Amino acid sequence: MRIGICDDNEHYLKKLTLMVDDMTADYEDRSIEPVSPDKLLDEIKNRSFSYDVFITDIDLGNYTGIELVKEINDISSSCIIIFISNHINFATQVYDVRHIYFVLKSEAEVRLAKALEKAFSIYQEQRNSFLAISYQNKNHRIALADITYIEAFGRYLYIHTKEETYTCIKTLRDISMELSRVFVKCHKSFIINMDYVRSNDRGNCLLSSGEIIPISTTYNKAFQDSFRQYIFGRLT
Repeated sequence: MRIGICDDNEHYLKKLTLMVDDMTADYEDRSIEPVSPDKLLDEIKNRSFSYDVFITDIDLGNYTGIELVKEINDISSSCIIIFISNHINFATQVYDVRHIYFVLKSEAEVRLAKALEKAFSIYQEQRNSFLAISYQNKNHRIALADITYIEAFGRYLYIHTKEETYTCIKTLRDISMELSRVFVKCHKSFIINMDYVRSNDRGNCLLSSGEIIPISTTYNKAFQDSFRQYIFGRLT
């Protein structure tokens, strides 16, 4: 598990890095990397951002952590975000982006460990969650975290991932039993992964890939309820 930590205060960044190192000492295969705001911005621009868990301050001097996390949500949807800040007034603003925890710096020694435990649990679930399909004598094992959406057309399902599309003969009803709760049906022919939803409006859902998926009237209310639960961190 690769953990990145960002703060514009170098002294606090060192302190926080040591704190996280101590709190995750028993975690398997973990690395911890302090990151300056400028380096973070470069990694986002160059699409080289590749952390599994990222802890960031919100007030980063020339940058705002919330705006940078919006970019992270798009380029690395499976990254688990923890916000840490001195300012309680940021607590409501962070719900504009996907994250799992908001921790006040004054409470970090007490609350950060719990946030890291949740992050590790989600990370383990992501690593261990796969969908097995077979088609035309070929077997595939697809990581759920890589699936952006699933489309039904006739007897076939098309499983769209970040890299390619897989085909199998199955119903949406059957395959939904093998998916985690972040997969939500928005149309009789579509199931989408909430991790890749950028926005939804006027009967359409915009994915981080730029693809637009329809939301039908029948599924709209349930989808909007699930979307709100996801944004507020309760759809896990």
